[in-house]
Amino acid sequence: GALVENNEFNVYARAGTTTNESMCINMSSTVSTAPGSNCIVRRNKCGIFAPSARGIQIGDSSTLSYNDNCEVYENEVTGEYYSTATPHGISLGRVTGGKIWGNKIMNIYAGILTGINQAGLIAANLLIGCYGPSLFSKGCGATTQVIFAHNTIILLNTVGLARGYAAIGVASQGATNNAATLF
Repeated sequence: GALVENNEFNVYARAGTTTNESMCINMSSTVSTAPGSNCIVRRNKCGIFAPSARGIQIGDSSTLSYNDNCEVYENEVTGEYYSTATPHGISLGRVTGGKIWGNKIMNIYAGILTGINQAGLIAANLLIGCYGPSLFSKGCGATTQVIFAHNTIILLNTVGLARGYAAIGVASQGATNNAATLF
């Protein structure tokens, strides 16, 4: 797998842009003959200054990805408050496994998101000032056996009040649901 290490990124968007196509790090292979499995993303700094940007994305919950069992650790993702947009810190979508630990995420709508993930482990992360779901398991497909454990969440009203969520969010989207997700 690929290694992305010790980089600093800042993502900005033009005024009025609300697309989620702005990303600091995107590890998403949609080709089975060229998988990106077992990748490592560590010790990077991502500044997200775009309304619906993504800090670190492993896979993609809308497309089958071949990035199984990747590890994301010791990264820092920082954003700013948007009253109507949804930047995401770290996303683990439509892949099997994956470990996200020891990251610091601040001022992001959704801190860490799992969507259509099987058996991901999200542990020992620090999330400060997330104004949406700090930890979010999104059942827009088969999201099963994901474990969120030993994370620290600090909610702040200085970056805007939480919009519809508290520290933890579990959602179904479409006709599917979460199964055996543990917080």
